[in-house]
Amino acid sequence: MSKKRARALFYLLLIMLIGWPVVQMYQVYVDVPERENALVMLHQVSVFQLQILNSSTAEAGRVDSTGALDSLQQAVYTAQFAHQRLMMAVGRGEVTEWGALNDFLQYVLSLQITGNRTLMPEEIQVLERMHAYVVAVQPVYKQLITDQGKLHTSVSEELAKLDEEMRLFLQAAMLE
Repeated sequence: MSKKRARALFYLLLIMLIGWPVVQMYQVYVDVPERENALVMLHQVSVFQLQILNSSTAEAGRVDSTGALDSLQQAVYTAQFAHQRLMMAVGRGEVTEWGALNDFLQYVLSLQITGNRTLMPEEIQVLERMHAYVVAVQPVYKQLITDQGKLHTSVSEELAKLDEEMRLFLQAAMLE
């Protein structure tokens, strides 16, 4: 019996020594890689659109005519679109709507609707001030969603305050 046990133990060890590496290699080649969190990736897209908006608002403060505001209009629209999709992914009411982007888009359109003309100094000041707001929003917005895909509610509240400040400024600028 001891020979049978020794032989059985030998074959068992042989199967384990050969089988374990085969199973490991199979898992490496067949195993599905981990998926990224879609909410985190959508937030990264929104942050990227905000960076584009930042550079567009910086350029807009240096232009002299309304004809040069097309790229700003597109940047505002895409940032607004990306934020709306992020807002829907997180859940309505969880993240601020960021209505100032809509107001900013309306302001840019109101400048462009009159045709290609020279920007007035006060209009350039509004564009420069909006650039300052976008610069202030960027570090806040980057912290809105964690790497695990969780919403920072305190950051969302801070974004809501900045949004309200931007909206009030833009509404006053549009009334002038």
